[in-house]
Amino acid sequence: MSVFSAPLLTVIFGALDVFAMLFFLLVSVLN
Repeated sequence: MSVFSAPLLTVIFGALDVFAMLFFLLVSVLN
């Protein structure tokens, strides 16, 4: 269970990090 959950969490947090970066870039462009 932990063998599969660790890479999955890293992928999920990596995707959230990318989406947050794109969101802040979009906000900075709109402002």
